[in-house]
Amino acid sequence: MFIDYHRNDNQFAQSFAPKHSYPYTKKNLDLMTKRTAIFLLQFFEKLWINHGKAEKKMEGARIKKPYYYFPPLSKRFPFGAIPLDYHSSHLPNQNKFCDYENCDFIFNTNGIVLICRHAYHEECFDKIGLKCQYCFDYLSASIDELTHSFNEWLKMNIDIENEFDQMHVLSSEDDNSLDQVEIIKENNDMDRELADKITGIN
Repeated sequence: MFIDYHRNDNQFAQSFAPKHSYPYTKKNLDLMTKRTAIFLLQFFEKLWINHGKAEKKMEGARIKKPYYYFPPLSKRFPFGAIPLDYHSSHLPNQNKFCDYENCDFIFNTNGIVLICRHAYHEECFDKIGLKCQYCFDYLSASIDELTHSFNEWLKMNIDIENEFDQMHVLSSEDDNSLDQVEIIKENNDMDRELADKITGIN
């Protein structure tokens, strides 16, 4: 049954089996392969030439948001979709391998390229504490900004709650004042009534 399945009943193989005639000749396939290769080489050459020439634009009908354009691509990219190095103060250096400011290596010895696209020699990376100094600064500043924003929001909520509590206390005091007025009025009415009764008895 197993042999028969692989010989005759294999639907996966049958879906790739030629039914009639293949629409492309070998010459056509070779031509399409060469055209594709030329297109890809030209496209990536343009990307390489324009590397680091991203353009930032603020766009949006009602709320303006930052978008990046990378020539030769016509499509825009939102701020959160671009690599981390574009958020930092320092783009990867195109003229030398290492992005460490005080690097004194002349030759490209052993090094690493991080996920943020910054590159460092192993010795330089050790000197800066095994972290990308530019992206670490950006992330630290962003965390501080978010923390400050969140604390301001909490403070605003506490202030609103305090105002609400004060309004509640004031309204309670007003209610107590009204109760006191009613009690005084009722006492005055009773005093008058008692006075009338005493006068009527005399």
